[in-house]
Amino acid sequence: MAEVWIVMLRQAVATRKLLYFKDVDQETLQKLIAAMEVFRFPDGTQVSRQGSYRGSHFFIVSKGTLVVLRNGETKSEITKGAAFGENVILMSGAQDATIQAKGEVEVYGMHGARSRALLAEQYQRERGQASSAVNEALSCDSCWLLRKLTPYQMQCLFDKVNVLSFENGATIMEAGHKETPDLHIVLQGQVSLTAGGQEVSVVERMGVVGDGGLLCKEEALKAVACGAVQTLVLDRTLLEQMFGTNLEETVIRSRILDTLRQQEDLIHLRVDQLDGLASLCEVIDLQPGSTIERSSYRLGFSLAGQAEAALVDRDGNVRPPVQLSARGEVLYPEDADLDGDRSPVLRLRLATTARQPVKLALWSGRPVAGFLEVVRRKKRVSSSPDISPMSTSSENRARSPSMRLAVLSDDKVGALRKVVVFRTLAPDQLHRLAEALEVKKMKPGQIVFNQGEKGQEFYIIHTGLLEVSIDGRKVRTLGMGDYVGERALLFDGPRTATVKVVEDCELWMMDLDDFNQAVQGPILEYMKARIGLQNTKIDLNSLTCLRVIGRGGFGVVKMVQSKTSDTRYALKCVSKKQAVEQKQQKALAHERNILAELDHPFIIKFVRSFNSPRHVYFLTELVTGGELLDALDALGLLQAPQAQFYSASIILALEFLHERRIAYLDLKGENCLIDQHGYLKIIDFGVAERITDGRIYAVKGTPLFMAPEVILGKGYTTSADLWSLGVCLFDFMVGSFPFGDDQAGNAEIFKAVLKAPLKFPKWLGVHEKDAKELMKALLCRDPAKRLGAGQRGYEELKEHPFYSDFRWEGLLARQLDPPFVPKGETYAEDAEIGKASELPAF
Repeated sequence: MAEVWIVMLRQAVATRKLLYFKDVDQETLQKLIAAMEVFRFPDGTQVSRQGSYRGSHFFIVSKGTLVVLRNGETKSEITKGAAFGENVILMSGAQDATIQAKGEVEVYGMHGARSRALLAEQYQRERGQASSAVNEALSCDSCWLLRKLTPYQMQCLFDKVNVLSFENGATIMEAGHKETPDLHIVLQGQVSLTAGGQEVSVVERMGVVGDGGLLCKEEALKAVACGAVQTLVLDRTLLEQMFGTNLEETVIRSRILDTLRQQEDLIHLRVDQLDGLASLCEVIDLQPGSTIERSSYRLGFSLAGQAEAALVDRDGNVRPPVQLSARGEVLYPEDADLDGDRSPVLRLRLATTARQPVKLALWSGRPVAGFLEVVRRKKRVSSSPDISPMSTSSENRARSPSMRLAVLSDDKVGALRKVVVFRTLAPDQLHRLAEALEVKKMKPGQIVFNQGEKGQEFYIIHTGLLEVSIDGRKVRTLGMGDYVGERALLFDGPRTATVKVVEDCELWMMDLDDFNQAVQGPILEYMKARIGLQNTKIDLNSLTCLRVIGRGGFGVVKMVQSKTSDTRYALKCVSKKQAVEQKQQKALAHERNILAELDHPFIIKFVRSFNSPRHVYFLTELVTGGELLDALDALGLLQAPQAQFYSASIILALEFLHERRIAYLDLKGENCLIDQHGYLKIIDFGVAERITDGRIYAVKGTPLFMAPEVILGKGYTTSADLWSLGVCLFDFMVGSFPFGDDQAGNAEIFKAVLKAPLKFPKWLGVHEKDAKELMKALLCRDPAKRLGAGQRGYEELKEHPFYSDFRWEGLLARQLDPPFVPKGETYAEDAEIGKASELPAF
């Protein structure tokens, strides 16, 4: 009997009636067959009922005939070898038709959830060990080679990387390999690197073996397993696919960070501080027979090859030379000073007989000295018993090393761009603000500003130290690259802390008048609103409900107002009972965790959550302009400039999410709102997923917007959102969906998504050629070839000819005129005052 089932299942696949199983292997096919059952139905039996949510199986007819009824009318018949009910493989939605037996019928059936589990199992069986190893490497801060990967790079890694095991003493790599084909990342054990039989270095967990061949065109060291060793193997093809022309640069940065992390004087640095120091490095190729010098030398080592190095002090005395070799000694003079006046000169020489250049990493000059001095100060301050833990006040929050680097380089525009409140400003606005910065020098003991006084100035610390105190208690010491007082540019409130000079300071100062001249219009209102939302002390009892503005499956969304600040918010009230009944408790917690880490102009801003015995509450910003669908109804079919505006807004939001390995998975017009100025906000993260295992298998989203890989059940990634973007753009400009329509059943939609050709109406003329090409590129059924999912990611998407005349920075800075600006406040629900306005008690 099993053979008969196999034949029928193969026939169903071959005739494209069961596209979901077209790539199953023999093992999975056998498991599918084993999970199938025989069902017999007498004449007139309704096997499934239109509108019912109870469907759980899909079927293949072995004997007899069934009729398809939709709204009571016979639409078609299902005969031997045909499949039906396959939408249960994809989602637990309502049945879109009634299927009724016409005479005696026999069918083979399988539970939809079981079939999807088997498809996922096949992928995990093929890639399980490698996926676990990749997750281990990605979750480790010290695997420098795999840090900050794009979604495309991560997917390449999950799909094509391999894992190898080596016994004690086994050779992992021989010396002398030219253009090393593979890189090994050590997952378990240690690897000894030897030259001429002598051990040069030991590579620990998450270290890289084989990068010398990429940097110097020849691997000079032999790699041998010390005990049992397991490595993650990236072959040359995979490396080039992931990094392209940036491969050598990526390997160099990995080697630099790995070497810095091992230095005793730098071991206390955070990952972001190491990144900052690495960005100040000069990488040079020292040619055979050449000698070079670097003044104000601070730090250096060899990345590949060996060179002679000597330090020359300010009196011209040459210290004994040392050999700088790959994975060898780091030259780090202890007698260098901050200003570089007494810092030694580094003299490097490579013998004429050398076969190839040596690649070196060097740090010199004042910015490097300043950075290292700031790091030392921070270490002293953090260990001081007089300094209490960090305050969360926005008046005295510490800044990142990248901010300090901009200050060290006298890059005022770069420094301003690192200030949170300024990061959405356009380049011309930032340049005007930079020109407005004044230099103010202050002496120890002077007060920058006092707690309680009205503030009108903002300060960036160029040099020196400031002390921050609240109510007479020291809370923080701020140094180069930190900033204070930014709220004074947006609000009239009093200063929340006193700031006093500890060491001679040079401050970059901006006053309120200069700020108001440089920053005007919608972006100013946006900045005030965004900062105004950052009141984490608000609680449920401090809110007054004004009205209901929306309803959903779990409860209502209400407009509420703070009793103290008059700020209005949206409060999503979720019934715990309904969430439990629909088994959505984990989904709610997941949504809350994702929302809490998102801060982007085109994504709804989450403020905080509350909990009560009967409800869970999500407090977010209030968006008053209605749904994007309302704007589309008012505008009609979008012209190219209008479609650019809305699709570009979505692109920037998706780029932000995908950089964080978050797939949105329900992109559609209903999930986009319009604010009072006409700018877009993406809402509803109920089905969003963080990708932690290489792929997602759960079926999520709305059928008309689902990507083919979501339907097929073999696993998908963030590139599924790009397909949905293509569907949205098609809807914006054509006024319909590319595959299926609102009247089609799920099964019909899925079949169209999987195999129907993409067609454009004839009236979409030649002048919309770029738009059509963009839609084709987004609606590519191969996710690896989809525009935006490749090696260059979103840059390739933004550079598409459709956006050739579009101002991306102007959009982020809110300098563009939106296609539609609401005339008043619009919500999905009419006002409800009275019983609905009462907030449930805790």
